Amino acid sequence: MTYAFAVSTVASMLYTAAPLPGVPDSGWAALGAWLQQLWTAPTHRPPPPPLRHRRRARCRGRRRPWAPCARTPSTRPPAPTTRPWPPSPRRAPAPSARTGCGRPSAARPGLPGARDRYDGPWDRRTAAPVLVVANTGDPAWPYEGSRAMADTLAGARLLTVDGYGHTVLGNPSACAAGAQERYLVEGRLPAPGTVCAPDRQPFAPPGA
Repeated sequence: MTYAFAVSTVASMLYTAAPLPGVPDSGWAALGAWLQQLWTAPTHRPPPPPLRHRRRARCRGRRRPWAPCARTPSTRPPAPTTRPWPPSPRRAPAPSARTGCGRPSAARPGLPGARDRYDGPWDRRTAAPVLVVANTGDPAWPYEGSRAMADTLAGARLLTVDGYGHTVLGNPSACAAGAQERYLVEGRLPAPGTVCAPDRQPFAPPGA
């Protein structure tokens, strides 16, 4: 178990706050249980990662089941699993760096599409107003960024979901889904200041 692997697992599991039907080891409750196992486990035998993350485990450069890799401790320091991206002014700010710096920016020079990207101005009127949908507790994209985007885009409207997890699609809200459907089908924007609730809270018991 390396620090980099633990951070990667936590970051990905923070995206879904409530358990997803048919997806084992999803939701913050499962993440909390795994972190507790990791905290109390002996150093020579850490707990296995959540089921859907085990395929990432590597042992001596080969993909192998987690348990055989964890039983025999290594005296050598672990090799780095990722290479840092070169410095970029478009990198995530410091509070998000531990989970957000591993993804390249679409505007990074040299990547496909970077040469003819649109750099603004962003306050031009569009054929249809833009609907921005955001969770207040998004671990990957701060809510303040969504609010700033809605204020910057001409005629845009912000639909707020007072919930957690990355994106509303991955953390369903019937209220938000209805507003999005009316926007896409009928072209109607939700009323200014509309706040929806998620269908489930992160640590709510099943069926609640």
